[in-house]
Amino acid sequence: MFDGVMGAFELDPHPTKSSHTLFTILHVFFANVFLLNYLVAILGSVYEQQMEVGDFAFKCNKYWYIERYLIAFQEEWGYTELIVHAPPLNILQVLILPSVFKQDMMLRTSKAFSLMMFWLESLIGITI
Repeated sequence: MFDGVMGAFELDPHPTKSSHTLFTILHVFFANVFLLNYLVAILGSVYEQQMEVGDFAFKCNKYWYIERYLIAFQEEWGYTELIVHAPPLNILQVLILPSVFKQDMMLRTSKAFSLMMFWLESLIGITI
């Protein structure tokens, strides 16, 4: 239909060729409708496939993350503070590195560091 409206084929005003013109217009119209329907069907099936693949990849990555850090999150001496902070702010972990070698000192330092990071992240979150 779009090609017919735009004049992509030649229209001959001769009366004997009017059936050819009519059939050409009908062919272009139905071909465009079928091709558009085919395109929508292909895009829909590809989208559905990719959603399944993406969902599986998300679950795999989440499982790997939990398996990797679960032991550290169950730790009771404060060593969790070494892995839980995001990369821009984890440079501040240098402040607690001297206390890593003594467990009781690490527990106190990690609690103070946790409070400091909470307020620092809160203030950065408010200003952004």
